[in-house]
Amino acid sequence: MLCALPFVAGLPRTGGAQNIVDFSQLRAGYAQRLKKILAAGELPFVDIESSCNSRKLDIDSVAKSMDRLNIGLMALSADIGKWQFGEGVRFDNLSERLLARYPDRFIPVGNGGQPPALTEAADEFLDAQEAAVRAKKIMLLGEFEFRHYPSPRQVKRNEMDRDVHLHLDGPIGHRVFSLSEKTGVPFQIHYEVEDELLAPSENMLVQYPKARVIWCHLAQIRYIERAPLYTPGYVEALLKRFPNLYFDTAFGDANSRIPPEWPAACAGLGRRWQSSS
Repeated sequence: MLCALPFVAGLPRTGGAQNIVDFSQLRAGYAQRLKKILAAGELPFVDIESSCNSRKLDIDSVAKSMDRLNIGLMALSADIGKWQFGEGVRFDNLSERLLARYPDRFIPVGNGGQPPALTEAADEFLDAQEAAVRAKKIMLLGEFEFRHYPSPRQVKRNEMDRDVHLHLDGPIGHRVFSLSEKTGVPFQIHYEVEDELLAPSENMLVQYPKARVIWCHLAQIRYIERAPLYTPGYVEALLKRFPNLYFDTAFGDANSRIPPEWPAACAGLGRRWQSSS
């Protein structure tokens, strides 16, 4: 039996998010679905790092694919694209639509922090995400792009606006880390692996020890010559120093290659990994 979605309606509208979610009932539904997959002899994945254009999403198709691939839960984040941004959207309520259809499958999550929302209207975007957190409408903040190189696919499409460099220890970073520390709500960062970027990340983790940080794309190193310090040993040391740091394992496409020393090393690094489909 699916978990019914309990909402409290009639609250003030904040950037498109208008309902409060009963997290305890959602968790009960999640547990039931995961146990069902386990009972069938399969290992369920929990995907916390997928995103989409909400206006082109076929929700039923995604739900069927989740069943076929044994994806137990998914935090499917809506990216606010140029058209929505131009219309004044600062919070896309995709999670509300997903929960209305499949409350046992989807984790309510905020929007992806990327251009143009995070680069051209950061305060408005963060205000809307924070309002959703404080109103208990989402369990997880989206992926914030602090240092992001365009992917090969984006380069082919000439999407060079995805070449993003926001200082992790700048005003936006401090606001996101502080929000997570005060509320306990996790957030994700896209932060390219380069030696010169490691010290700011460690400094922020020291300054906000209770912030729950998910560093996306473990071992996805765009320019290997820029990251000689980033090794399995370095990651292991980070995990030991910072108990609220986690890593996501989403990794490019079929043409991407993980460095050969990483798979075996990761097997011994504990369980603080978040999978992605």
